[in-house]
Amino acid sequence: GALITGIFSSIFASILFLLILSILKPKIKISKSIAYHEENDSILYAVKLINKSKIFKIYDLQYRMVLVNSILGNGVISDGNNRDVEIEKVDFNNYSLWYLDSKFQGKSNSTFATQIMTNVNLKGKWGENDKPYKYLQFEVMGRHSLSGFTKSFKMEYKFHDLKKGKFISGNSMEIDTHK
Repeated sequence: GALITGIFSSIFASILFLLILSILKPKIKISKSIAYHEENDSILYAVKLINKSKIFKIYDLQYRMVLVNSILGNGVISDGNNRDVEIEKVDFNNYSLWYLDSKFQGKSNSTFATQIMTNVNLKGKWGENDKPYKYLQFEVMGRHSLSGFTKSFKMEYKFHDLKKGKFISGNSMEIDTHK
């Protein structure tokens, strides 16, 4: 009897521990569109990030964007579905962010959200005939402030995901097209 109780207690404790660990991971929401607007004679493109945790900060955020071009491989007999990819890095002024506050800590000025900007002409990365074969991939990785666990997130953008305007401040992922 005691052995079976011990086994079930151990299994229950392990399951409870795994559930707690699954809660203590970074939760980042990435915008589904890229906003762009003109500023000081150049066009700025922005991806918005929001820390979805109500209590915990996210530290050591690292991000990158690449343009992925799907091409037919040289010397490969293709059935039309098999394609290789070329990857081109998109430059940012910076590739990391120290932290994003939690929603609870960032009440006064939305420090739980940020916009990652570049002035690289993202629209110019697509030619007229290659729009179906290219996409931008944005990746971000962050570390949970309590557990130290890291998690990565990614979002893919097609040409039609580039929207003229500016992101609305705060918890919204909406783009104000009147700006």
